[in-house]
Amino acid sequence: MVEDWGGGRWQEWVDRGSVVELGPNGQEGLIGMYVPKWMADEYPDITDSANLNKYADLFKTPDSDGKGAWLEGPPGYTTIGEKMIEANKLNFKAINTGSEAALIDAFTDGQKNKKAVLGYWYTPQYFNAQVELARINFPANDWTDAAQASGLTDYPATPLIKLASKRLMDSGSPFATLLQNFQWTNEDQNGVAADIEGGMDPAAAAQKWIDANPDKVKAWLG
Repeated sequence: MVEDWGGGRWQEWVDRGSVVELGPNGQEGLIGMYVPKWMADEYPDITDSANLNKYADLFKTPDSDGKGAWLEGPPGYTTIGEKMIEANKLNFKAINTGSEAALIDAFTDGQKNKKAVLGYWYTPQYFNAQVELARINFPANDWTDAAQASGLTDYPATPLIKLASKRLMDSGSPFATLLQNFQWTNEDQNGVAADIEGGMDPAAAAQKWIDANPDKVKAWLG
């Protein structure tokens, strides 16, 4: 597992000694509320959450009851949108989009046609290499458990980590060395994933990145 977002799902196996934590993989998982980049260019102060109410009317939709539409993440995702709206006294209504694909469609349309869109998103994710978004900045995070979040502050940044079976790591395999040394960035992953999503064969997308990053690959191989 080269990209684990935490949450303790593997802790039982780590405690047993059958799974080994290999440390951070160089990426940072970051959930948040985003707008298409054109909005941040046209309204530079919109990325400060304290100014969201100033622009709420821009985000009205037929479903938002006269308030700004706050597009939420799909069911099962870590979301605290309603808490954030209430705690920060925002003139917005949380609207569940139902799927990640719907959020992608909304942001794509928003950037292409200069429509106002405020929605839940995260990185790393291939879509970030296709459509540039700007993150809304709430006060610095003060929680790790979403159930305990006050809603006043932002989502936490999560260093993404690597995990592997102890059997593999004790094997002396070159693959174990690669896993131990593996490091790359959100931008690295987003670029490869975007190539694959765009129709490139995964092996070709990997080779394209390898050819462009020989020093990183050399470090992985030890």
